[in-house]
Amino acid sequence: MSVVLPITGNGAGRGPGAGDVPPQQLPRRGFPWRAVVVVLFVLVIAGAVLAVRMIPAAVLVVHPRPMVIVQTIAATGTVVGKWDAGAGASATGRVTALYVREGAHVAREQTIARLDDAVDVAEIAHAQSAALTARAQYEQLLHPKPADVAAARAAQAQAVAQRDAQGAMLAQAQRGVGAERSRLADAVAQRDASALRYRRAAMLLGQGFVAASAVDDARAELASNEARAAAQRRTVEQAQAVVRSTQAAMDAARANVDVLAARLGSVLHASPQELAVAQRRIDEADAAVVLARQTNTTTYVKAPFDGTVVELRAQPGQFTTTEGVVRLISTATEIHADVDESNLPMLAAGQTAELSLGVGTRAFPGRLVKIGSSVDVSRGTVTLTLWPSRGAPKLRPGQTVNVNVIVLAHVRRLLIPQSALAGTSDHRVVYAVRDGHIVALAVRTIDPTDRGVPVVDGVRESDAVVVDSQSVTAGQTARPRWDRTNGTL
Repeated sequence: MSVVLPITGNGAGRGPGAGDVPPQQLPRRGFPWRAVVVVLFVLVIAGAVLAVRMIPAAVLVVHPRPMVIVQTIAATGTVVGKWDAGAGASATGRVTALYVREGAHVAREQTIARLDDAVDVAEIAHAQSAALTARAQYEQLLHPKPADVAAARAAQAQAVAQRDAQGAMLAQAQRGVGAERSRLADAVAQRDASALRYRRAAMLLGQGFVAASAVDDARAELASNEARAAAQRRTVEQAQAVVRSTQAAMDAARANVDVLAARLGSVLHASPQELAVAQRRIDEADAAVVLARQTNTTTYVKAPFDGTVVELRAQPGQFTTTEGVVRLISTATEIHADVDESNLPMLAAGQTAELSLGVGTRAFPGRLVKIGSSVDVSRGTVTLTLWPSRGAPKLRPGQTVNVNVIVLAHVRRLLIPQSALAGTSDHRVVYAVRDGHIVALAVRTIDPTDRGVPVVDGVRESDAVVVDSQSVTAGQTARPRWDRTNGTL
């Protein structure tokens, strides 16, 4: 029996081996659905994550709220006496009695001390005497005494006689000058003749016609005549000096006559100008009397205002100084408060203020009466002076007062949360969402209220202001999430 073996791919003559699989046993290959599903799932998850990351972060925002507020400038003030002065600073003298002690309350015009008044009494007497003299002079101008008229006439007559006598002396001196000038001319002529004779004798001596003694005699004669001419010239100058002095005396005598004539006229008939001058002297003397009497009132040192004695500056037996007898602080008080100089444009004297002594105390009104004339350069502040209104509680010097000066009574402002503010006190900013991004807005604010921070400028009512300024930065993408719990959109 023969066996026929099938022919395989391994070649003829090769029998079946272990690696050969029968055709009916090979598996079928299908589509990879599971891999596709896994890939699609991964892509969906990645797309979702990417989509979430691309969505802008939601930030809590609000619209600025418009509100009518009372705008104030807040400060802390200190109570001081409205007046602080040394009573009796204008008085001088020795203290003889002191009627108050330190810490005493005194009323205006109350006597504080007494001074020695001996000097004041003497000054009053002197002033009264001067006033009497001024009145007597005025009466003399109105009604001259006969004796005064006679004396004036006699003085004028004597002045006229002196003038005439000076005139005669002047004429005599002038004649003397003429005579001395004639003598000077004779002396000069004799000197010239002697000079001619001397030259002639010298010439003849040279020719041998005269002896040398003749020349000597001519020279001696010339020297004598020159000395005589020089002496006569000095005599003329002396005579001229006499004329000048006599002329000056004559001018003085004439002026004296004019003065005495005017005086006689004023004695007989006083001019309106003289009467006006005399009246001014009376007025000045009367004013001096009044002043002296007022000064005498400082013999009693009195309180210039209601107040408290805080210091005794002179004791009985001591002399007063420019600081006064006592230091007195007024019962009436005022408040001094320092504010930043940047507030000056909003401040004006006459503005009202709300004052209080602390938390939980009743507020009371006041008024700004004075703004300091200079700024403290080191601190950049200016001092305000405020007066409390009637009905204010009793204030004591040194007490602290909360001050709120009302600069705008009813003003519309936009309010934002305190947490929306960022930046420094010199550069305030808020963040707002605009076109999907965070932008920084520079703002000017004033003191916060219990409802928020009033903004002067920098934001609009339509702005979406970020509530928490610390949670965002400028430039980042964001989408607004409106805060509906704070009365906003």
